[in-house]
Amino acid sequence: ITGEPAECATISSIALSGAQHPRTIQLRALVGNQVVLILVDSGITHTFVDQALLSRISVTTKQLPVPLQVKVANGHIVQCTEIVPQLTWWMQGHNFTNPMQVFLLGGHDIILGMDWLEQWGVMKCHWAEKWIQFQHEGKEIKLQGVLPVQQEVPKEVSVDQLLKWEKGNDVWATAILNHIVMAP
Repeated sequence: ITGEPAECATISSIALSGAQHPRTIQLRALVGNQVVLILVDSGITHTFVDQALLSRISVTTKQLPVPLQVKVANGHIVQCTEIVPQLTWWMQGHNFTNPMQVFLLGGHDIILGMDWLEQWGVMKCHWAEKWIQFQHEGKEIKLQGVLPVQQEVPKEVSVDQLLKWEKGNDVWATAILNHIVMAP
């Protein structure tokens, strides 16, 4: 024991659930050939990558010398023991590289927290229109987030189409619905 308190990170229920929230921005990006869903959340201290994504991309992880204590939405503390030292992703024409803590997220593939946001200095953000703007590699860039869509009535989808969506990481779960008509 060194006498120094362990670093503690926080992560919200929004980040873990995959839901959209007025104070977050969701972005789509590519890690290698995998489409990923990224959450930009200023209420989260650190940047995280979902443990499940690691099996679909080629990256190396390292053990953290001291586990990161992560306080999740229900107040429990969970230890984060691994890090991807440099994860690179492509987003809207720009490459980004950042170290990421490995954590079981479930709802998003990557969460960009305050440690990522702070490195860009002055930033413009429009939460309602879901965009952020900042200096990147000497140029002003604007990243447009995924806009909320009106819920549609589900349409019939072929198995082939569903498999394509799953491979491209556009769908994470499926349910088979049967329409049952009761005789009068």
